[in-house]
Amino acid sequence: MQKKLLTPPIVVFIIILALYIAACTGTDEKKDSVSTKDTLTTLRNETAAAPAGMLAIHGTLDTLWIDSMSFAGLSSRVTFRFYVDANEGLTLHGWTGNPNQYPAAPDVMLKRGNPGAVTFGSDCYFGNLILTPNEVNTIKHLLSITRPAPYVLFAPQSPATNGKQITYTIFLSDTKPDMVAEALRPAVITATGTSTNPSPPARI
Repeated sequence: MQKKLLTPPIVVFIIILALYIAACTGTDEKKDSVSTKDTLTTLRNETAAAPAGMLAIHGTLDTLWIDSMSFAGLSSRVTFRFYVDANEGLTLHGWTGNPNQYPAAPDVMLKRGNPGAVTFGSDCYFGNLILTPNEVNTIKHLLSITRPAPYVLFAPQSPATNGKQITYTIFLSDTKPDMVAEALRPAVITATGTSTNPSPPARI
């Protein structure tokens, strides 16, 4: 007569417990795998969504201008600050008088004219620019004796030739500095011998 082999209850319990642990471990590993995959996918999508060259700061500087009557209304030193307009172009807005106070509205806003060939990028300074009272008066005097000269132009100068500073040389013109007007006839340009200075200025 054969004897039946009976599995002790403790052995059965251990086998069941081992199978349960193995099943749970497999589920957790699957969850971790899915979670890791989702995280990597999210990171890839976020990286792809970042605009190329987002941190690049470079471009060209346009010739800026103001009509002569508006310039003639300036009475003292002008402190200019760079301003990014609605078209993401750089221009200058200016405040007269005390350079330590900047009311909400500027006293003068230069307009963008012809696209320039002068570029800006790495290794150059952006800072406030000034016209001293003497320079303002020099330009106003030239406007009074030069005919016709309805426009005051601010022509950008290369930072490479100005100690890495962005500055503008000032001219008088009988033609508004835009492509259409200059295509009709050559502009008459008159040098003023003045330019904007980095603040603090190179000269007073």
